[in-house]
Amino acid sequence: MKVGIINYGMGNLASVQNALNFLNVESEIIDTINTEKQFDKYILPGVGAFAQAIQNLKDRNLIESIRKIALNDNKPLLGLCLGMQLLFDTSEENGNNIGLELIPGKVISIKEHTNNLVVPHVGWNELKIERNHRFLDGIPEKENDVYFVHSYYCEAQNNSDVLASCEYGVKMDVVVQKNTIFGCQFHPEKSQKIGLKLLQNFCEI
Repeated sequence: MKVGIINYGMGNLASVQNALNFLNVESEIIDTINTEKQFDKYILPGVGAFAQAIQNLKDRNLIESIRKIALNDNKPLLGLCLGMQLLFDTSEENGNNIGLELIPGKVISIKEHTNNLVVPHVGWNELKIERNHRFLDGIPEKENDVYFVHSYYCEAQNNSDVLASCEYGVKMDVVVQKNTIFGCQFHPEKSQKIGLKLLQNFCEI
């Protein structure tokens, strides 16, 4: 089993690959998605602004390739932090931007929907499990804090796509799943035992 880590110029690629190495999962950082070079699963990491990320994906001809592996090939795809936000339909960050349109919903500002809270949301926060799924196998319902760094959050259109949420002045959808498409708003590669378990679960799906 081999995981392709998609490089579009805005991800902490080394941290993700180091976490996979720790789990003894073979991976490769890739700049293009070539169907002739087979990967079993893909990870879309991300740090930064939504609009720039979408532009980078366009410039590297990755948008249709990502949609194809997720929708046509049914290859498991995991978006991390900004990578999760990119899975959604739209984001209001720096104007209205169209995402990959893989998970129905939108990305909205924490600051615009909370009062007197520090933004960006940086630090540890507890997950609230919304429904069971193999992706969450072994994740306890309490003492399951994970590490966040973000100023915008996802609001899924369908509750059935939400695996877990958290509270930071407002309820935020932070783990999503639709078919073989998954997303984590936080950084599992920086979330110690809980994060490593989630990555392991993804690799075993």
